[in-house]
Amino acid sequence: MFSIFSYLGYTGKILFYIIICLSYIKILNFSVTSSLKLLGEFNSKYRYLIYSITLLATTYAVNDSFMNANIGICLMALSIYAYELRNKNPLFAGALIAAAIVFKIYPSFIFCFFIWNKNWRTVLYGVLFTIFLYAGVPILVNGYSNGLILLKNQYTVLNHFGTHWPLNSTMFQNLTATLMRFFPSIQTKQILLPSFLIIFAALLPSFLKKRTNIKEAFSLKIFFLILALTPILTPVSWYNMALFYTPVIAYTTSLSIIKKDKLTATLLSFYILLFCLTTPDILGNRINDLLEYYAIPFLGVSLMLIAYLVRLKRYDDCGSL
Repeated sequence: MFSIFSYLGYTGKILFYIIICLSYIKILNFSVTSSLKLLGEFNSKYRYLIYSITLLATTYAVNDSFMNANIGICLMALSIYAYELRNKNPLFAGALIAAAIVFKIYPSFIFCFFIWNKNWRTVLYGVLFTIFLYAGVPILVNGYSNGLILLKNQYTVLNHFGTHWPLNSTMFQNLTATLMRFFPSIQTKQILLPSFLIIFAALLPSFLKKRTNIKEAFSLKIFFLILALTPILTPVSWYNMALFYTPVIAYTTSLSIIKKDKLTATLLSFYILLFCLTTPDILGNRINDLLEYYAIPFLGVSLMLIAYLVRLKRYDDCGSL
């Protein structure tokens, strides 16, 4: 898929960089605009202040994307477009989320949102496009024999996932790595299975409701939540995956400034202090590594997410969605 950029030489580098920049602009704009709409404050005088804080709070993550040309930023943009098109153009929405899943498997967690939201046509097209992109394209491009070899190699890689780097790495500020550092004998499935069951149980009551009885504002907030849970539950969460927190950052920032919500402001401040400012350039490698080992940045993420969950329903009737 990306070979075209290589063929274009230096021009390809510029185009790829432009795509990454446009992806970040989409993420930032979607996060702030949606948050203001949820609060019925689309034309708020604090609009640009919220943009600025959200931008600053995501600088660490987006810098990692730029420095390493990591496509996670593009996958989030694809997921957002799929969300926006799920009702108007489910075929295209399904193709976009399928592409994200095939590039890297963790967007399959975001795909679960469309199941919860009962966007059945998007789900159907997503499954079909995933099968086609995963199995059909390699065979069409490389021939039957070579295509099957690629699929077999992919299966082998996924079957041995985590053997080529430690899943308890300090750079992975997520649930899996944190618990594995504190409890070395614990296994990944012992962490992820209960986590998924808890999320399933929490979302089941709203899933059982008729789709017409679920407010659009609440669906958007659940989408925010699913995005934020993706780097938390993905076993290998690089720094750039913190971009998936952007909508929650924008929303909690909006609550803090517009609604003067003291609890949200306090816990958001902890996120900025413990996650955004815990970097080697600010603290030095030794202190940074020590704080990451004890999951201090992850603590900041958890506190912000607690604020979001506590306020999930409070302002549900205030939005203009």
